[in-house]
Amino acid sequence: PPVPPTPTSVPTPVVSIPSGFTPVMDDTRGYSLAVPKGWSALDLRSAQFQNLANTFGMGGQLGPLNDFLASPDGDALGVIYITDITAALFGGLPTALNVSVLDAPGYTAETAKGLVEGLLEANAAMLGDVQIESLEATTINNLPAASAAATANLANVGMNQEVFAKSTGLVANDKIYILTMLTALDQRGAKEPAFDQIIGTFRPE
Repeated sequence: PPVPPTPTSVPTPVVSIPSGFTPVMDDTRGYSLAVPKGWSALDLRSAQFQNLANTFGMGGQLGPLNDFLASPDGDALGVIYITDITAALFGGLPTALNVSVLDAPGYTAETAKGLVEGLLEANAAMLGDVQIESLEATTINNLPAASAAATANLANVGMNQEVFAKSTGLVANDKIYILTMLTALDQRGAKEPAFDQIIGTFRPE
């Protein structure tokens, strides 16, 4: 009788959650991660956020934002967490983390790298001056992945700020899970170790 094909083995994600981190689960998009103390969820879909936007006179931007959230692209947008909110109140930048989940059947670390690069280049078109420092196909948490670090100057969007961004795409379940983390460039030394720890907690479920 014919021998049945051996199923391809799917790597099991291996994560470690540092002490003091809070686990977070996104059941809708199928992943979990953990965030350090002092990071707060920002739910763009919540009534609380919509009321806050109105309070700060940003109600005019809610229409396009809600249209985006209702679109397939918006549907891919998972959790957003922010910290350093006080900095933002004084014209600085909060430190932020966002997850997006896209369909990516048959993706490898190499194709993930191409996608992450494409996303950074798309942002470069929007922000102007994005410098990609590093971009590699790799293995993260025992999964095929792509990892990138970049800096950007926000002068084009009217902010006198430079930012540091870390973008990581992990491939599993025919999807790519993209974590993007941003902070003010002068905060990089303080924040990058936490970014790496958060990436180390990320697990497709």
